[in-house]
Formats: sequence, C-alpha cells, structure tokens
Amino acid sequence: METALRKDQCVVIGLQTTGEAVLSRAVEPLKGSAPKGFVSDMEFTLLELIERVPTEPPTAMNGANDQHDDFDDLENRQTSAIGLKDQVEVNVGGQWLAGRVQAVDTNGDVAVALDMGNAVVVFHVSSEKVSTDVRRVVAAAFASSSASADAAAAEAKHLAYQKLKTRKEALKDEAQALQLPPSLLDSLLDRLGGPAKVAELTGRKSRIVRRSAAAAASASTTQNNRDIYRIEKRGDSEGSAKALNVREKELFMSGKKLIAIISDAASTGISLHADTRAANQRRRVQITPELPWSADKAIQQVLFALH
Repeated sequence: METALRKDQCVVIGLQTTGEAVLSRAVEPLKGSAPKGFVSDMEFTLLELIERVPTEPPTAMNGANDQHDDFDDLENRQTSAIGLKDQVEVNVGGQWLAGRVQAVDTNGDVAVALDMGNAVVVFHVSSEKVSTDVRRVVAAAFASSSASADAAAAEAKHLAYQKLKTRKEALKDEAQALQLPPSLLDSLLDRLGGPAKVAELTGRKSRIVRRSAAAAASASTTQNNRDIYRIEKRGDSEGSAKALNVREKELFMSGKKLIAIISDAASTGISLHADTRAANQRRRVQITPELPWSADKAIQQVLFALH
C-alpha cells in the first residue's frame, strides 16, 4: 500500500466483512465508555465460543426423591409382610436393636429374638406397634445404600463441575495470551491515516477510532497524554449508509482521499474507475486481503476498481 502511494497511485482494498456485529457485542458492556483499544473480532469470537461451554452448577439428582419414595413404599410392604426368621430391627426405648423374628401370631403380634451378646432376649411387639417399631434390615440397608449412592453421585458431579469450570477459565486465559490481531478494518483505517485519509465504503454504522492526545485535549477527554480510542458513528446522523458511501466515493474520485476500503455490502452500484469524468486519474491498485466464498463476488469487486 505504502509503495503504491509513493508511486503516485491510489489504493482500493476489498473486504467481505466489517466485523460490526462482533464489535457491537464487544462494546455493549462498556455502556458508552471508551474502549482500551481496537477489538479483536477473532479473540472475542473465540471467547464467546468458550463461554458457551455449559458449566451449570450441580443440582439435586432428579431421581433422588423418587428413590426415597421407593424406599418408603418398600419399607411399608416389608413391614406388613414380616415372616418367620426375617432379619429385623426393633425399636427398644428409642434404640434400634437387631434381631430375628421368632414368632408371628394370628393377631399380628411379633416376637423377636434379640442377640444381647451373652444372652438372647425375646422381645414382643404388639400388632398396633409393628408398623412403627419393627423394620426389615433389608429396608434399612436399602436406605443406607441409596443415601450413599446419592452422596457419591452428587460429589462426582460437583468435582466434574469444578474441573470443567477451572478448564474453562484456563481456556480463556490461553485465548487472551494468543494476542490475536485486532479488527482488520479498524486497524487498516488507523494504519493508513484514519477516516480523514481513507474513504470507507461499507454498511457499518460505527467504528473504533484512535485519537491522539492533542485531539483528545481539544475534546477535554485526555488520558495522561496517551492516545485514546473512541466509538464513533460513521459520518453524521443524517442519511443512509448508501448516501454516506456515495459521499465517500466522491472524496476518493476527487482525489481528496487516495485510499478506499470497500466491503461486499457496498460493492454493487458504486464505480471507482478512473474514467475521464473523475478528477482522480491515478492508477488504481487493487488489494484483496479477504476473499469471498464465490468467484463471481470476487470478480464483481475487482471490476469496479479497474483502471
């Protein structure tokens, strides 16, 4: 580009995209504040993809309540169907003691042989208290194993969540450490002299522009004598993007701006040819840093800039 300008030529740069959608999402959290620099659309898109990785905190297992309900039903069925020699536990003064059913009479009373170590004590439970004071050992074991399984599953899920969350944060750090380049359009504008020297023919409405400390001082927005970055609208608030592009084209064709950047959105209906009616008769140098998906679009963008 610089070589072409030194040869008294002008430059037409053809792009396909402007990155405006990414820019809008990137500056939205700033709430109107000045950005720290040009937005890297590649970095921002990569961070968005990483952020979409689901890392919801673990919640209670959906089946946990169902399992406990099943346990209650099982315990009730097993209590009502206690038979001889069943292993049970009996509530004796608030303490559950293990034993074996010795007898069940016709009234539903239950006699349980409790192993007290040095002796076996037979404990009688009346029918009206069997449902509350006698429980099958298998039911208690079911409850214990169910609770243990729930706790183990919850712990495993929590550990997986923490691991994924840590990895997600590490990926973000790795993405930022790549130092991916800033937006091509904004960085080109800045490198080639800014909007005052470059005709931008695109469909976007705003852009990030770097202003010098002197310019910032005139606007009372100095930042310790360092250059600042501002989000600015393209042109004035009146008129459509098409009308703005026509004005930018006229500045290029008149020779007031010797560099033009044109996107796919503005490639139709605008001619930058050095015809006899144009004051700018310099030879056009076409540069295409971003290729389209189809050959016809590439041809269209080349044709409008041919000498």
